[in-house]
Amino acid sequence: MKNILFFLLASTSIASFANADVTFRVNMQDQTISPNGIYLAGSFGFNSLPIYPQWDPSGILMNDINADGIYEVTLSLNETYYFEYKFVNGGTWPEAELLPIECSASGNRFINVPSGNFLLPIVCFASCSNCLGAENVDITFHINMINETVDVSGIHLAGNFNFNPFPVYPEWDAAGIEMTDADLDNIYEVTLSLNSGYYFEYKFLNGSDWPNAEIIPNECQATGNRFINVPMESTSLNVVCFGECINCLIPGCTDEDASNYNPMAETDDGSCLFNVELNIDMSFYSGALSGVFVIGSFNDWTIGANPLNDPESDGTWTISLLLPNGNYEYQYYVPDGEVSELFDANNLCVIENNGIYNREFSVNGSNLFLPNYCWNSCYACQQVEVLFSVNVIGETISPNGVHLAGSFNGWLPTLMTDNGNGVWSLPWNVQAGNYFEYKFTNGIVLDTDAENIIGNCTTGVLGNRYFVAPLVDSVLPTFCYNECNQCPVAVDIRFRVDMSNETVPNEGVHLAGSFQGWDPGATSMTYLGYGIYELTVTLDPYTLYEFKYINGDEWGEDENLNSDCTINFNRYFYSGFQDMNLEVVCFQECGLCAGCTDPFSAQYNPFAGSDDGSCLTPMIMGCTYPQALNFDPTAGLDNGSCEFGPFEDNCPADFNDDGIVGVSDLLSFISVYGTVCAN
Repeated sequence: MKNILFFLLASTSIASFANADVTFRVNMQDQTISPNGIYLAGSFGFNSLPIYPQWDPSGILMNDINADGIYEVTLSLNETYYFEYKFVNGGTWPEAELLPIECSASGNRFINVPSGNFLLPIVCFASCSNCLGAENVDITFHINMINETVDVSGIHLAGNFNFNPFPVYPEWDAAGIEMTDADLDNIYEVTLSLNSGYYFEYKFLNGSDWPNAEIIPNECQATGNRFINVPMESTSLNVVCFGECINCLIPGCTDEDASNYNPMAETDDGSCLFNVELNIDMSFYSGALSGVFVIGSFNDWTIGANPLNDPESDGTWTISLLLPNGNYEYQYYVPDGEVSELFDANNLCVIENNGIYNREFSVNGSNLFLPNYCWNSCYACQQVEVLFSVNVIGETISPNGVHLAGSFNGWLPTLMTDNGNGVWSLPWNVQAGNYFEYKFTNGIVLDTDAENIIGNCTTGVLGNRYFVAPLVDSVLPTFCYNECNQCPVAVDIRFRVDMSNETVPNEGVHLAGSFQGWDPGATSMTYLGYGIYELTVTLDPYTLYEFKYINGDEWGEDENLNSDCTINFNRYFYSGFQDMNLEVVCFQECGLCAGCTDPFSAQYNPFAGSDDGSCLTPMIMGCTYPQALNFDPTAGLDNGSCEFGPFEDNCPADFNDDGIVGVSDLLSFISVYGTVCAN
């Protein structure tokens, strides 16, 4: 756990810092190089990652790559961290440099790691500056002012050039080093003679006051300034744009597909506009239509800002817009009656925004031609015929008939056709691909006659059926009225009778009823236990059935029932659309037989409806498992007291338990032969 915690802490710490590559350089021209090499030692062990040696005089080897006497090494250090260090001529502390007080802290060199990679100035071993004899080189600075209005006081260069050994230039003087534009091309320049290996920071000024100094992007600045590590030879620095890291580029739209493409532009300024053509087919729109508008995020949802036209008078209204890259939401709007499209989550071409569903499109570097959608639809205008059907078997049909109401007919109940088999149907033309809700009504009043559907096939608080219109003519399933499923063609009915109070003859118990021709000996029942006989029969749904139980197989042996639970002195039930388990009844009675209701009695009957005093023998409790050491053959109810002795294996060499000691058992033994067993 400690290791895991340490890893988490370390990971958190590492993730909190960015690293910069810092290059350390030392000039050893005045020294006799130790055969053990030149090293960098310091407090780099505090670096989060990577971890370097901590004040190890031989831990970080430096290299003289081009054999010029200047040794260097680059470390990846945490930005903003403070480190102290020194150079070592050899691998031991007596060979470490002794530094002047002017450039040391506690006798060490030091650095506050900047943001971004950094090349430290070349310093002479044990010195604050480069070794004497280092040559000056000419460095030419350029600044492009094409995008600026040049101040009347001119363009200037300012920096810490006062550290240059010779010549000495002004120190951060806003008007100290003037630049000139000799060829009038808006590029100003100046050349300074700087000591090679030195590090300087600087910036350009449009004028001669500090408020006119450029603000430099993070990518090319250190502590807010431009910087240079003076190379070993004269150099003309790259031209840069005032306040930028690179040269000035002509801004504009660089995408050739855009309507405002500028072939002279060198950098894209995000101004490209692309043609977006929107179309809406109003052929199926039934309301007044004097015009169509598009409202959306591109016009701040302003009604009237972007009217469409129907140039061919064919019901297709269109408009072309010039838009930049981006994601857009929109809807179409008809001013007559102030009607806008109305979508919900079931439409596939929309996006939700604060509870409102809008159409959407994206412009991504090319012209866009949107499909010719139908009004309030995600598809082209296309009428398909959908056949609705409902099975009302078992229902008492209203004198007004069965109707269909839905979002496609304004929720006005429309009379369906009675097919004569309990099924009513009605075809209706709807827009392909659209989402619709509906209900069947047994009558003409939607609020009181509509079905109350049971199941998970509905939506919303009103419990409506729903569907997405297919793209071709289709027939919806014939649902059962008030149900999510289609009506079944048959159901299983389970009959059960308690014969505990009867003497059952050898002929057994039979079932007779209206479903089998009232034959007393044709349908025998099966003994279940506890005096219960049962039988499952497959019957038609939604049907009234009468029946009787027969104690034997002839009339005269049938039940003699009173009228409390009978029709025509017969038992009865009404089959529904699901399988049924009829209640257990006592032969000759409407309810359950009386019997022993005490579960701890040997005479207990779980099907007894009332206790008749027959609970005579208490149930003996004990161990009922014959394999147990304390098995009690007289126990009728296990009380958890069984005890089991050690298992005796009469064939210990049968490793695979196949009842035979064979080759496979020998191979199993050999495979583990020689294994050292734990104590």
